[in-house]
Amino acid sequence: FINGLELYDFDIQEIPKLVSPLFQKIGVVSLAGTSDVGKSTILRQLALSVALDRPDWLGFPLDLKHKRVIYVSTEDDKYSVSIALKKQLKELAFDEAQEKELLNNISFIFQQEKLLDPLKKQVKTNPVDLIIIDAFTDVFTKEINSSTEVRKFLSQYHKLALANECLIIFLHHTGKRTQNQKASKDNLLGSQAFEAKMRCVLELRVDKTDKELRHLCILKGNYLSYKEKSKSYVLQFNEDSLFLYFFLVASTLPIFILNN
Repeated sequence: FINGLELYDFDIQEIPKLVSPLFQKIGVVSLAGTSDVGKSTILRQLALSVALDRPDWLGFPLDLKHKRVIYVSTEDDKYSVSIALKKQLKELAFDEAQEKELLNNISFIFQQEKLLDPLKKQVKTNPVDLIIIDAFTDVFTKEINSSTEVRKFLSQYHKLALANECLIIFLHHTGKRTQNQKASKDNLLGSQAFEAKMRCVLELRVDKTDKELRHLCILKGNYLSYKEKSKSYVLQFNEDSLFLYFFLVASTLPIFILNN
C-alpha cells in the first residue's frame, strides 16, 4: 500500500517521459504499421539512441537512467541484424573508436517462446530503460482476437515494467489495406484489449506521394494533450541504409488527423 499523502509528495509535476512527449518511462506502449514500412528500423534506431546515450531520437528528447536496452527480435536473425546495425551506425556518424564499448549496452534476444523468465532474470541483474519486443504476434501464441488472453498476456509484461521501472514497446501490425484508410487505433490487428492496455500507440505510415517520407501518427496517448494527439510527424527515410533521420521534417499533416 501507498497512501495519498505519499503520492502527493512525489517531486513531479507531470508524467516522467523516456521519449518526450511520446513515451512514458514506465509501462507498455506500441508502435504499429503495415509490412515493409520501417517499423523495426525505427525501433532499432531508438535502441541505439538509448545504448549510445544520445540526447534525442528523431528529434524527441530522451531522458535516460541506465542507458541500457533489450531488443527481442523474432523476425530477423543475428546476421541480418548485424548488417542493419552497421548501416544505421554509419548514418549516425558512429565514432567506432570512442563509442564501440557502448554497444554492450544493447542486448538482443532471438527467441519467442518462454520469453518472460529470461527477461526477468536479465533486467534484475542489469536494469534497463527500455525493452523492445519485435513483434507481438510472434511472442503471443494464443488467440489474437480473445480479449481475455491478450489482456492476461500483456498484464505479465506490464508487471515486469512496473517492477523494474522501465518501458516496454511492442511492435505490432495493422490490417491489410489500412494504409489507405484514416489513421486509427481500430486498424490494429486482433482484440481491442491490446490497444486498451497500451498507454500510447503510434502508427508508422508511408507518405502517399513521396515514398521517402514516413508519417508517425499518434493513435492513442493517455499522457498526451489533445493538441499533441492530433499531429502527424513527418520523417525522412533513407532506403539505401534503412535509416530514419533524426530531424523532424514537419509537424502536422491534416490528412492523418486521428479518428478518436
